[in-house]
Amino acid sequence: MIEAEQPQPFTLRFHLHPSVQASLQQDSAAVLMRLRSGGGWILRADGAHLSLDDSIYLGSGELRKTEQVVLTGREGGPQHVKWAIHKVG
Repeated sequence: MIEAEQPQPFTLRFHLHPSVQASLQQDSAAVLMRLRSGGGWILRADGAHLSLDDSIYLGSGELRKTEQVVLTGREGGPQHVKWAIHKVG
């Protein structure tokens, strides 16, 4: 839950490993994250807008391009966000 005296805009970011391929699903209501192995995960959220954005990965000691899942809330919108990730395939 986002707590503040006045509702605030907010952004939650889930940075993905470069080997994960992400795509928006179901009119941007979910993100499908595919693994090299063929399996995958779906992330859904309620109370925020879902989108994908560019990111970087530094875990290998070198800069690599990757993506991030972004949950954005508005100042006048809900201040309670729920998300769930479940395995598919």
